[in-house]
This record gives sequence, structure tokens and C-alpha cells, in this order.
Amino acid sequence: MKNFNKLLTICCLTLMLLATILTQVPVYAQTQIRYLNLPSNSMPMGIVYNPYNSMVYVALSGTSQLAEINKTDLSYVQYDIFDYTRDVAVDGNGDVWVVGSYRYVAKFLITNKTIQYIDLRLPAPRIGMSITYHSGYIWTLNGEFLTKINYTTNTIEVQYTLPEQSYAGDMKGDTDILWITRTDINKVYMFNITSGTIQNILLDINRPLGIEIDENYVYVAENKQQSTMEFVGTIAIIDKNTLQVDRLNTTLCGYDGPYYVFKDSYGYLWFTDGSSHLGIVNGTIYTTKTPYCYFMTEVPTNSSEIWFSGVGSAYVGMKETGTLGRTDINKDGKVDLKDYYPVCKWYGKCVPPAPENCDINSDGKIDLKDVYAVAKNYGKTL
Repeated sequence: MKNFNKLLTICCLTLMLLATILTQVPVYAQTQIRYLNLPSNSMPMGIVYNPYNSMVYVALSGTSQLAEINKTDLSYVQYDIFDYTRDVAVDGNGDVWVVGSYRYVAKFLITNKTIQYIDLRLPAPRIGMSITYHSGYIWTLNGEFLTKINYTTNTIEVQYTLPEQSYAGDMKGDTDILWITRTDINKVYMFNITSGTIQNILLDINRPLGIEIDENYVYVAENKQQSTMEFVGTIAIIDKNTLQVDRLNTTLCGYDGPYYVFKDSYGYLWFTDGSSHLGIVNGTIYTTKTPYCYFMTEVPTNSSEIWFSGVGSAYVGMKETGTLGRTDINKDGKVDLKDYYPVCKWYGKCVPPAPENCDINSDGKIDLKDVYAVAKNYGKTL
């Protein structure tokens, strides 16, 4: 038994050494992505899963419609909304809100399939960029105007004017903060919804577009443009406590960088870009049918799927996630030596001090069962 443990230790140390010298080269996978073809020139943009009726809703900017998709059989129904539908959100009653056309926002009632319109009272036409449900209210972003709407009474609670106009952006809610990207002025706002004021302005974020948050960080897709065919797209990572900005590479981009960033329930950090890519940040990259994929949402299936809208064409793509279970420890979309590294490092230890993600079978200790679980999935990709 001593000889076996010694051999295992040597093997683990060897794997650890190999793992540390591996380069950060992205893996381009051929794993199948399913597609749902939508009407020609529909240009799907905002997409959201509605847990109240298990439907997926997509803003069709090209045909000025809202598509309601059955996630089981992929049948869909289209509803006329208004010009340039761009983004969608689900409120606390399960109704779907759509923003896009200058000064109006639409509310789609899922019970009777009717549409109500709310005048945002904007002083001048402003194309709607983003809409979200946060802290019991619907929030819309139209140019420099941020509007807070009572979703039960369809009335505007308050309307704020941000310091600068911008023609693209996104926002996500985080307790008392709305994080807002301002694409063409290279800024990210921290808007305090309690005080109704901008708490901080982060500068020099390169064309910030899609935004995502978790417990510790804010992730921003830097949609920087280049004239060459060899530049690397980046995701800016903002530490919530220090506001320090770091960056992660995504992949080579031909025209412009990442559009959107999304963290799923398995812990994978996904991105889309303008160069036919859906990928995991610092991980596996998938090639899509056409460029200009945009918004993403997570749809529950047997192991969940990431659905993304192909605004440059007329489809919605679907990529299965979570098939590697807990053995993909570093969440890069593949099981390799980098996943052996932490398991070998903590072999023989209990949790804690060993990290919980190395305890694959959740029995409180790192042992051969955990090593075997990683070995079983070795070489697999999402």
C-alpha cells in the first residue's frame, strides 16, 4: 500500500508539473450546436427564458416582432410589437417587456397574449438599448435616459438623466447598484438605485457592451474594433470591492470583439463576438453559423443549454452545458491536466482545508474516487 501511495504521489506530482507548463491556447471544438431557423431578416437580438411558462422570448429587430418559442418542440409564434425591438425582460408576474422603439416600451401579457404600451415620456427620440427587471421594478435604458417602471401599474416611478448620451450599452442589477455600460464613450457607470445617483464612473473600458455580475466581480465584454485579422478579444473583470480592472482573453477576432458575456448555473463564463464565436472565456471555443451573435440566456433542459441570438442572420443557437459534471474544475469547457492539478495537490486532505470543488463526490475528502472521476472524463469537451 505504501508503494502504491508513493507511485500515486509521483504520478500526481508529474501531472501537476505538466499542468503548470500548459499554455493558454484555446481549444476550438466541433461539438454540435443546434439551431432554430427564424423568418428571413428577423435579426434576433434580446433573448430571455421565462420560468413562469417555460417559454423563450426573442426580440426580432428586423421584423419588429416578439417571438415566443416552445423550448420542447421549438415551435414559435410571432407577435407584432414596434420598430427595432432590441431587448427583453421578464417581470415579477411573468409578463415580458420589450424595449427598442425610441420612446415606448411594450408589455406582453402571457395569460391572454395581448400587448400594452407605455410612453416613456422622453423629450426626444432615443432608441432603447437595454431593459432589465431588478429590485421589484422594470428598468429601461434609452440613450441617456434611465427609467424606473412599476410593472404592476404600468406607471413611471422616476426617470433619471445620465451625464452623457450613448448609442449602445447594457445593464445588470446588483442589490442597490445598476451596472451600466456606455459603449461609444468607453465608460461603465455604477448607478445607486437607492440614492438615484451615479456612485462611480469607471473609465477607459474599451467599447464596453454586454455585462454580467457574480458575487465578487463584474464582467464586461470589450467590443473593441480593429482593422487587422489578428487581435484578441477581451473580457474586462472589475473587482467589486477595489474596482481594480483585470482582463481575460477570449479568442482571435476578425472585426470586433466580444458582444456579450454570461455566467451560467454551472459556473461557466460564456461570451459571443462578431467573428462567429460562442465560447468559454479562457476555454473552449465554438464556431457558429454566421457572425454577430449577441444576447444569451440559460434554458433548463436535461443538463441546461445556452441559447444565443444570431443577430447577423435569422436563427437562435443552442449549446448544451454541464455535461462534464464537476470534473471540469477550472470551468474551461474541457477535462485535462489542469483539472488533475488541484485534485492531486489536495490528495489525502479533507474539506476544508481542501477546496470543495476538488471533492468531486462530496464525501468530505479528496481521495482515489475523485481522481478516478476526473480520469473518467479526461479528454472530453462540452
